[in-house]
Order: sequence, then C-alpha cells, then structure tokens
Amino acid sequence: MEFRQLEAFCAIVEWGSFSEAARHLYITQPTISNHITSLEKTLNTRLLDRTTKSLSLTEDGRQFYEYARNLIRLREKTLQTFDKTRSNIIELGASSIPSAYILPEILSAYREKMPEIIFDVTQSDSQGILKELRTGNLDIGITGSHLSDEHFCCTPIYHDEMVLVTPNTPYYQKLKNEHASLNRLLQEPYLMRENGSNTRKHAEQFLESMGFDNTCLHIAAYMNDLESIKQSIIYGLGISILSKKVTKDLEKDHCVLTFPLSDTEVSRNYYLIYRKSRIISRQLWDFLKFVEHYHFTGTL
Repeated sequence: MEFRQLEAFCAIVEWGSFSEAARHLYITQPTISNHITSLEKTLNTRLLDRTTKSLSLTEDGRQFYEYARNLIRLREKTLQTFDKTRSNIIELGASSIPSAYILPEILSAYREKMPEIIFDVTQSDSQGILKELRTGNLDIGITGSHLSDEHFCCTPIYHDEMVLVTPNTPYYQKLKNEHASLNRLLQEPYLMRENGSNTRKHAEQFLESMGFDNTCLHIAAYMNDLESIKQSIIYGLGISILSKKVTKDLEKDHCVLTFPLSDTEVSRNYYLIYRKSRIISRQLWDFLKFVEHYHFTGTL
C-alpha cells in the first residue's frame, strides 16, 4: 500500500469522480483507476461501488477513508516537523467575512514578527471551513460559527454587530429620516446569502426571535458572494442584513445607509478553531497564541 494510492482514493471521495480526482492530482484517469484497483487488491475488499452513472463508498470504503485521511495527515505533519523547508507553512481557512476583513490585518501583523512564515489560505462559507477542519485539511479555521465539539478548541477573537444595509438613495434617506421600523424596511427587495453562510443564519435567527416570518421576505436575489451583495446594494437592487464590519467603509463613503436591527445591539462573534489532538508545531502554536491575544485596530 502506497501513499499515492491513499491520495488517489481520498481525492475520489472528496471530488466525487475519477476524472475530477485525476485532474486535481495532475495524473491521468487510467493511472488513478490503477491506483484504486491495486489498493482494493491489497486490502482484499471493494472500497467503491462504481457504475457508468454513479459512484459511492462501500461500508468498508467509508471506514477506510478515515484511516487513509489520518495517514496522509500524519505524513504531512511529520514532514512539516522534520523538513525545514515545509515547517514554516500554516494552512488556515476562513469564511467570507473573516477572510476579507479580519485575516488581512492579522496576517500582516504576524508577518512583521515572523517574516519566514507562509500562509496557505482557503476561503469558503462557515460550514465549508468546519468540514475542512473535521477532515484535517486545515490547521486552523476562523468562522462566525461556534463549534460545540469536545475535540476542538473554539475561542472568540472578534465581536461584531449586525445591521440592515440599504442603498443610499433619496427613497431610503427619507425612510431613515422617518425612523422607519424594521417591519417597514423588510418590505423592500431583499438580497439573501447562500445556505451555509453564518451571516444568513444569524439574520434568520434574529428575525424569528422578533416574530418576523422569514418566508415573507421579498427575495430579489440569492448570492453566495459578499462583494456581489455589497455592489448590488449600492446599485439599488435591494437591502440585506450584514455585519457592520463589512459596511463600515461603505457607510463612511456615503455608498450605503445602515439601520439598527433593534434598540439593543444585535451582535455576533468570530471564532478561532483548531483540533485539540492535531500535532501542533512550534510555529503553529506561536501563531495560535498571537491570534488569541491580538488587539484589532478599529474594533467595534
């Protein structure tokens, strides 16, 4: 059994097909098929049920995937620990808002202290980052989702406020001057974040707590890109509920208007997450402590 066979098997599971796995591993499809055939022969079991139209894991395949992923992860950590050319790489993931508005400040500050460190950054929605943490593909995650799992450390590192954001037009200026209620504002066209977005989850939970039926929103568009939502608000497509960190500069430049969601602050946290049992290098531990004690500039 060879590591390239394990990598081929994990890639098929994670990308959902032989062709996609081959493309991401930069090998041919016949080669990846040979790796799986050899692996199944070595283990004396079938790992994948495959037809011309479908691909699925067998029961043995599901169990073996965990072993294979752990072996690959252990190899990577061993190489990072003893190969000095690799030990300065930190693999971290962040959901959309931390990726754009929190990480740049942290990474820039840390690089001033440790210029030899290289960051390999993955951006996804909150659920995508949590999935990558669970499968061991990331050292650290920063998301708006709290992870209640005894196998992980989950530390709040940034506090933010949720606000309702509208175009800065005479129509919305009039509503602001009239101190329009939230129920009135929510009659306007609404831009909805994608499933898996923690901003969407917090917004829906707040509206439900206020007795507002989310199904009554007049959806103008579903968008999975934060920048698209911001630009769409500016150009008048609709309104949305976003983190104040996202809208601070836009409001300062008079591109949008913001409205409080209630008389008291509606807030959320962003969390630093990592697996307790992960093999942590000295460089990674130093970075974790740096982030946990970092003081943001312009914190709300």
